[in-house]
Amino acid sequence: MADSYHSGLFGPSVPIGRDAARQRGSSPAAFAHLAQDPQRQRRAIEERNDRLYEEANDELMDELNDKVGVLRQLTIDIGKQSKSEYMNDVESAFDTAGGAMSATLKKVTKLLDSGGGSYMCYLVLFIFCLFLGMYLFLRRK
Repeated sequence: MADSYHSGLFGPSVPIGRDAARQRGSSPAAFAHLAQDPQRQRRAIEERNDRLYEEANDELMDELNDKVGVLRQLTIDIGKQSKSEYMNDVESAFDTAGGAMSATLKKVTKLLDSGGGSYMCYLVLFIFCLFLGMYLFLRRK
């Protein structure tokens, strides 16, 4: 029987029969039963192709798992860094606001100590008018 080739999915041709036995280092007698039965031969080729597909899929899944792990770690690192930067910005903003509040309280205390009772009335009246104006403005919408 002449050597024959089968067009496979992983290349232009896949040797079957004696060539396949030679390539695997097996004797042609080990595959003699395949050469006589074309259905067995086809099944053997399909099983081999299935195994090759499974191995390729397993390798690709391992690569994908590795890449997902790297992306997960990168995401965690980015989250930690951005949280740290955000917290530094918030802390800086609170320090600035705290400084402005303490300076304002010192000025108000100084104003009250200087006997400016009328200024306090104006301040309370201003705050009342401000809240009344905001209430009316928001109620209208």
